[in-house]
Amino acid sequence: ESNIDNHQFLHGMLRYLYPTEFKYERDLMYKVGETRQDVDDRLNVLLLQKGSPVTLDEAKRAVPGIKNYTVAFSAMRLPKVIQWDYNEYNHMDNIKFTEREKAIISRAITDGAQRYNGYLSEGMLFGIVRGFCADFLDRNSIRNPQNLFYVATYMFADRFRFRRPHILLDTFPVEQITSANIVGVLLDCRHELDYEEFVNLTDKLEWSSGTRYGVFSEITEDYIRISENRYVRKSRFEISASALHVLAKHLEIYMPSGYFALGSIFDFERFPKCSFEWNGFLLQSIILEYETGYRLISPQIR
Repeated sequence: ESNIDNHQFLHGMLRYLYPTEFKYERDLMYKVGETRQDVDDRLNVLLLQKGSPVTLDEAKRAVPGIKNYTVAFSAMRLPKVIQWDYNEYNHMDNIKFTEREKAIISRAITDGAQRYNGYLSEGMLFGIVRGFCADFLDRNSIRNPQNLFYVATYMFADRFRFRRPHILLDTFPVEQITSANIVGVLLDCRHELDYEEFVNLTDKLEWSSGTRYGVFSEITEDYIRISENRYVRKSRFEISASALHVLAKHLEIYMPSGYFALGSIFDFERFPKCSFEWNGFLLQSIILEYETGYRLISPQIR
């Protein structure tokens, strides 16, 4: 029966109408004289009472009116509350383990990482622990590598370096933990990069296809593709201005109408001399990287 149409407006009107009956803070109010339990305490109690993971929706139903970010910040402030899955949280007091099991997981990280100079992925760790300590996983409903990663992060934060999905020993030679830096070390791709080797490595590391695609796109920003699988660092790729001029003139042969399909060029014998063998991938890279008077067009897919 009023023009109040949002919760901020309602908050302001209640504060105006009942200035002494309630205490008001941003996005909340509580009755004067009643004990106030903040969101951190309520989330903590909710997790312990349930004894298992709590989803974001469950937390919001238990504490009506709170925002997504309120739950996320509360979880970060509570030392024993851990991320469990996407929009899901758990409490370390809900995780039941023995000191022997903790030692087994620690050893699994140390031994598993030795194979890759001090690197281990969450997927690799999950596979190892499932083989040696399946009871621990079953008892705590740890169903995927992400669950185990967050438990291990809490257990061994002072012993190993964690940044999902990566787990590093202190001996692994990177300071900034990024997937690109890790690949650079494991493949030693200072000058060249081979896509097949990259795929084989990421398969062994058990990276997801999404992680693989994102990492490769990031890495190849500093490379030029010279064949189907080979990439060379831009700093080590050279082509003379005269060769670019000859290339531009030669491409005119194919384009009386101004357009030609790149995949239809096969006779590379007449192309100017280059330090790498000519092929369609190399030609595409040069057109993209250098001023030749030509451009590439392709279907744009949203």
